[in-house]
Order: sequence, then C-alpha cells, then structure tokens
Amino acid sequence: MSFDGGKNRSLFLLGCIVFIAAASRAAGENPTLASPRMSAHGVVFTDEAGSALYIVSGGVTRRLLSARGCGMYYTLSPDRQQIGAKVIGPDGLQQPTIIDIQKGVVRPLMRPVRRAGQVSIARNGSYAFTIA
Repeated sequence: MSFDGGKNRSLFLLGCIVFIAAASRAAGENPTLASPRMSAHGVVFTDEAGSALYIVSGGVTRRLLSARGCGMYYTLSPDRQQIGAKVIGPDGLQQPTIIDIQKGVVRPLMRPVRRAGQVSIARNGSYAFTIA
C-alpha cells in the first residue's frame, strides 16, 4: 500500500471545508468560505468578499478581523501563530497589521498610508511590507 500525500491532503482539506461551513452556520454566521489555511489553532479562512478573517476551532467560529480587503491576501507566519494582513480604512488608507491568532489581538504595524503591501512574516519573527 502506498501513501499518496496529495490525495490525502485534498481529502483532509475537503473535510475541513465541510466542517467549517457547518460550524459557521451553527454559530449564526454565514460567511462564504474562501482561502482556508491551517493555523496552529484551527482553520483560518476569509469570506467571499475578502472583508473578514475567521478561525474555526473545536466547532466554534470566531471572527478575528473585519475590514475591507483584509482577507484578500492574508499570510500565515511560518509557525502558524500569526496572520499578516492589510486593513483598508473607510478613507482608503491602508495599514499593515499582525493578528495573534490565539489571543485574537490585532496590532497595526504602522500608521495608515496611501498604499501598503502585504505583510510577510519571517521565521525569526520579523515583518516585511512595502509602503508608498
């Protein structure tokens, strides 16, 4: 019997998607599941509009952040403990942000600017992003 990592990974992700959809509906929220990723604390995902980030763990769905565009290009740290995202305010200004997944703490990395790139997180915990 051979192990097919790709097939098993696909089946696992499909199971996660079904679980997330059921858990989010049970929690009273109806986000359309998009871009699921495994974190150290559960499955992180965004909604169809990319306007919120959620985590589901132990059958409970929790919103981590809600802001225009925050789920469009989010990244997980290599240790899967943090999320790098960009928050776009009502005035269109952009703010690179880090989210501590376990604590649910959202921490802006700098003041809002006209244009900010996506936050990348290195193995040593440092952050990188562009601004204009």
